[in-house]
Amino acid sequence: MTIPEDWIAQLKAEYPKRARGKGYGWPEAIDKLDGGMLKRYGFEVVLQGTKDYCAAARISGDYGTEFIKMASSFYNQKGFLDEYELEDAIPEVKYRRPAELSPEERKQDAERAVAQMDAYRGRK
Repeated sequence: MTIPEDWIAQLKAEYPKRARGKGYGWPEAIDKLDGGMLKRYGFEVVLQGTKDYCAAARISGDYGTEFIKMASSFYNQKGFLDEYELEDAIPEVKYRRPAELSPEERKQDAERAVAQMDAYRGRK
């Protein structure tokens, strides 16, 4: 098991973002990881667990909120070993401009918008 020299940067890059102004506790997390946890579990396991936590946070809607654990808590509690529900991952949707839509797709979009407005206004 080799630990890359840039392991801190790699973990920071993959760790989910927290709400603005909320700390991460990276110094404590780094001390814990460097104190033997990386050697015990392997960098690949820690990195993959971090990626899974980030993906789960995106799915649940917690990404970028105060509900993201501080890094110090996540690594201290060995959150990288937890199993996360990733089956419900939202597929990436490619946005298409109206000019890129066919006339039939534009018509369907317009009809859908009218139906939504009618439903909002209480019409059939």
